[in-house]
Amino acid sequence: VYTYVFDGKQVVKEDERPLLAVNEPQWKAEDSSFIIEKIAAATGTDGGNVFYAAGRQKVTDANGNAYFCPVLRGIDNAGAVRWTSRSTGISPEGSAYDVAVLDDGFVLAVGQRIQDGRYAGFAELYTPDGTLADGKTYSECAGFGAMTRLDGLSYAAVGFDDAGMLLLATISAAKNALHYRRLPLHLPPNAAGTIASAIPVYSAASKTLFLFCNPYTEEGLPLPSVLYAVYEDGRAEAIPLNNKIRSVAAAAQDNSGALYAGGESADTEKSEAVIIKVGAERSADVFYRGGAPFSYIAAVHFNAQSRELTASGVCRAEEGSGLGGVPFIAGFDAHSGVQLWRRELTGSPYRLLKSFTPCADYGFAGAFASIVRNGPETDFGSSCAARLNATGQAAGL
Repeated sequence: VYTYVFDGKQVVKEDERPLLAVNEPQWKAEDSSFIIEKIAAATGTDGGNVFYAAGRQKVTDANGNAYFCPVLRGIDNAGAVRWTSRSTGISPEGSAYDVAVLDDGFVLAVGQRIQDGRYAGFAELYTPDGTLADGKTYSECAGFGAMTRLDGLSYAAVGFDDAGMLLLATISAAKNALHYRRLPLHLPPNAAGTIASAIPVYSAASKTLFLFCNPYTEEGLPLPSVLYAVYEDGRAEAIPLNNKIRSVAAAAQDNSGALYAGGESADTEKSEAVIIKVGAERSADVFYRGGAPFSYIAAVHFNAQSRELTASGVCRAEEGSGLGGVPFIAGFDAHSGVQLWRRELTGSPYRLLKSFTPCADYGFAGAFASIVRNGPETDFGSSCAARLNATGQAAGL
C-alpha cells in the first residue's frame, strides 16, 4: 500500500508497506542509561522483525562507582526490550561498536573492553534469544570498531593493535564457536600510524577489501579521508579521493561495484554532509553535499531491489560535533543522485540518527543519539531505538 501527500508544491510519497501492516503502530524505546552504537535487524521465528542494538550501558558497581559496560539488547517488533546481555568479568568496562546477524540467526557483536588494565578487542556470539554462545577477547588487538560481511557466517573486523597500528581480522562462527584469524595488511609507510578510524567494505566479486581511513594531524585535527584497496596478500593500493571528504563514518557498495562513503566536507570551516561515489573505474565524485552549517553523514545503506541509497546523520548544527543539530534521513536514486525523499525530525529531543537498518517488511529501525557537552568536549548521551516508516517518519520524534 502506497500513500502520498501534497506538500504544497508537489505530490510526494509518504509511506509504503504491506497491506497487513497498514495499521501497525510505530514505536520508540528509550533508555537514558544506554548509548547505542549500531542497530541490526532480522526476522524472528514468528515472522516478525527482531532488532539488536549494540553499545554500552551505564552501571554502578558494589562500591558505588559508575562506568559503561558493553551491552547487546534484543527488541521485538512492538518496541519491547526482550533481553539485555551485559559483558561480565573482572574488568567489564568498555563498549560494543558493531553488530551483525549471521545467516543462521546468531548475532555477532564486536567492540572494546578493559582487560587486565589495558584495552583489548572482543567478539561475542549470541543465540537469537540473547544467550551467549561464545565470547573471546583478543590480546593482540586494542579494540574493534567496525565490520563488513565476507559471507553468511564470516566478517572482517577492523581495529588497532597494541602499537596503535591498523589491524584486520576475520571473525567467523562454526558450531556455536568463534574463530579468529589476523589478516595481512601492508599500508604505505607511516600511513597506519596516523589513522584514527577506518570503515571497511568487502567486494566478494573482486575479493577486495576496501578501507576508508580517517587520518589526523599531530594536534589531533582530522585530515581528508583516504581509501585503500586491500588484496588477499595484504597489499594495499591507494585510491585518490582528492580531498572531497573527511571523517568517513559509513560506507556501502551497490550491485555494480560502486562504493558510497558518508562523512563531512573537508574544504570548509563549517562542514557540510557529504556522500562520495567511487565508481568501477575508481574515480571519486561527490554524490551528495548539503545540510550546512555543520552537518555530517553517520550511516548509509544501499537497497539492491529499488537501487536506492539511504543516508542518515545530523544537519544545521551549532558546531561540528552535531550539538544542537537536527537528525535527518534521506533517500537517493543511486544512479542519478537525485534526492527522492528527505525527513528532518525537527521536534526530536535527539540530535543524530546515528545508525539505521532496513527492515524485511517495510521501513527502517533507527538508533538516535543525544549529543551533550562535557566540559570542553562533547560526547554522545542517551539513545533511543525507533521504528521508522519508508520515508523516515517516527512516532514522537
